[in-house]
Amino acid sequence: LVDGNTGTFWQSDRNDTSPMPREVVVDLGDTYLVYGIRYTPRQDVPSMGGTIVQYELYTHDVEVPTNWGTPWAFGAWAATNAAKVVLGMPVLARYVRLLAFQEYAGRTFSTIAELTMLVANTKPIPLATACVELGFPALQGLTVVSQ
Repeated sequence: LVDGNTGTFWQSDRNDTSPMPREVVVDLGDTYLVYGIRYTPRQDVPSMGGTIVQYELYTHDVEVPTNWGTPWAFGAWAATNAAKVVLGMPVLARYVRLLAFQEYAGRTFSTIAELTMLVANTKPIPLATACVELGFPALQGLTVVSQ
């Protein structure tokens, strides 16, 4: 999920037949100016099982909230195993939540090979400074706090 290796993957419980969504929350370890997310579906099988096609993304800057508020980004991705990028208004965030509402074939599980946070700088910095610097590297070594 956040190890830089598309040969590994996270998968929600395949036996969970309750209605979607499925959820993953990532702790960035500190507050960063997040401007995008890159979702890479599972790459090791041709079936694309678990590929997310409808999603919502949320962010929070202090702690894992009980109410995440309105989505930071939402939409639909193509039903392919190619990486998908979501760009949004830069936001200071420590936690990123992905809700998967639909799997490409209508099944009730989700998979993620990689979930990469696109950040304006790899160290916490004030918003005004980040908007000027815009280095745009990706973060790795993140921690999944719930799924």
